[in-house]
Amino acid sequence: MDSDLSIEFVKEGDIVNAGLAQPDARLFYDHLRMIIGETGSSPPQTWQKISQELLRPEHPYHLHQLMYYSTYRTWDIATQGPPIAWIPTP
Repeated sequence: MDSDLSIEFVKEGDIVNAGLAQPDARLFYDHLRMIIGETGSSPPQTWQKISQELLRPEHPYHLHQLMYYSTYRTWDIATQGPPIAWIPTP
């Protein structure tokens, strides 16, 4: 993957560096921490919540990349196949 950070180590400053303004980054970070707490160590569940509840089309592309690659940082493509990018809603 392209990120050096696992999702649980992403900080508010990383979100700002990915293009989100400071006040929005604080809210985004707080919501991200809540999602990580709910989903634990399941990258597909974490990505589903991030992509459906947190990320918006108007957010910077680099923020989308940071969230995706950080979520799947420890994903083993050789044994688990390609990481899931789209998960249908129930």
